[in-house]
Amino acid sequence: MADHAEQLNKLERFSRRNNLPVIGFPQQKVEDCLALAHNLFKEKFKMPDAKLERAHRDRPKMDGRPQHLLIKLNCYQDKIKILQQQRQVRTSRRPDQSRPAREEKMVNTSLRSGQGGNEVQVRSR
Repeated sequence: MADHAEQLNKLERFSRRNNLPVIGFPQQKVEDCLALAHNLFKEKFKMPDAKLERAHRDRPKMDGRPQHLLIKLNCYQDKIKILQQQRQVRTSRRPDQSRPAREEKMVNTSLRSGQGGNEVQVRSR
């Protein structure tokens, strides 16, 4: 029984490995999350050719905060490129806070979305 639970856990992790949560991206009443994700990759990460499977808002609404934008990429290598770019921006802006263990847990940088100047964070899971 323990082997089945372990195998199930492994399969669930594998299915989520291409997911990229974006925190703090401004939310509108009617929006096309896939188009927002394409624009984010094209403008902020200079990756207009990134292949996205889907994108949607995740988690319940919080007080005055936008819901997380969950993006599922077709290619794991695209996710790695994005996370590497985030790390470079983060270490160039705050070199005293760039510890590898913390970076692995959460890649955090301020990206200006052009819509109200909210801070956007990209997390690795």
